[in-house]
Amino acid sequence: MKKYLSLLLILLLLCACALCSAGSADAETGFGIVNADQVAMRKEPNGQKLYRFDRGTPVWISGSKTDSKGDLWYQITAQYNYRYKRTGWMKAEFIDAGAQLWRDIEKVAANQNGMIALRKDGSVVPLSFIGKIDKEDYSDQWTVDLPPCRDVFAFVGSTHVLTRQNELIGINGTLMQSGIRLSNPTGTISIETDPSRFVPSMANTGDNSFPEWLPPFENPSADETSAVVGIEDNSRCLMLLKNTGEVICGTWNCDNLLSADNGYKTIPVPDFRTVPPLKALISRDYYGPALNLPAQYDNMVQIYAGITEDGNVWLYPEEKQPYVDSWSEITQLGEANGVLYGVRKDGTVVAASLYGKAPLQVSQWTDIVDLCCNGETFIVGIKNDGTLVFAGEPPFNN
Repeated sequence: MKKYLSLLLILLLLCACALCSAGSADAETGFGIVNADQVAMRKEPNGQKLYRFDRGTPVWISGSKTDSKGDLWYQITAQYNYRYKRTGWMKAEFIDAGAQLWRDIEKVAANQNGMIALRKDGSVVPLSFIGKIDKEDYSDQWTVDLPPCRDVFAFVGSTHVLTRQNELIGINGTLMQSGIRLSNPTGTISIETDPSRFVPSMANTGDNSFPEWLPPFENPSADETSAVVGIEDNSRCLMLLKNTGEVICGTWNCDNLLSADNGYKTIPVPDFRTVPPLKALISRDYYGPALNLPAQYDNMVQIYAGITEDGNVWLYPEEKQPYVDSWSEITQLGEANGVLYGVRKDGTVVAASLYGKAPLQVSQWTDIVDLCCNGETFIVGIKNDGTLVFAGEPPFNN
């Protein structure tokens, strides 16, 4: 009898160990939100308390474990007081995550300071990665209540999230203040004549002088600024993608600011008159360290990419074109940290490293219909069922 009891005890212990190690498949890598007040992060499940986090705190889930009682725990990374990155374990019941949180999503906008997901009913799910900067609290610029929205935007490096209803509307920083305004749903835009309102970084010239617009945006015609289906910008130019596939590109007279004498390595703006009609267009600035530029000049080398009508990809500078020549049936493009990503018609994602950076782990993604790339540490895939998948790391402070 004792022998059978011993065997039973061993079996029970083995089951308990299996439960403790199981559950990793239950948690999906990516963001979640603390759903209660003063929730403890622990060193290990049911272990020593490390820190407490308030309701609404974003966390990055990287794993899971089920304890001997059957309770699910998430391994998380979070920012303590929005300043210090901390890693530990939190009981899953105190975190909204996965399909429970990211449901019916049709678009995501993000940068290093926050992320906002737009649901099909117009409601939004915002996350703020920042708190106080120089004693000013920026977190509420991402987490305030918003009216039903039609679209969402986020500028790289900005503390502002932007939403579009009948026109582009922002929180403490509208697109009107940034130089572009969608005046009606037909796609007609108006452009501020003062480029300083469009490129606030140009204020760092020392003498508060700003460059002037060059044609065609010096005095844009109604034809040039109508039937616009896409807007892209970088530190050198503004691009309007029209419903014909034509790109109207306007630059400002900044050659004196971006000259080699000032330490900038620049490339010419592409001649869009020679570019085939495009269905989509993206453009990104690259950080200087990625191209071995002097550290103080870090935002002035650009990449331009577009989807042609046959689903292929046009890429500029021209020497980068071979990186994407094998791509086909592309429906969406995104870029993060020097890597170009493309969503294929079948829902898979391809990636091309343009400057030696390793692509994030997206090769196993399926049923993807759109991407959000924040430009640096993580990307988000929107699936056909409205749920989200994540790759990379959270942009939390160390």
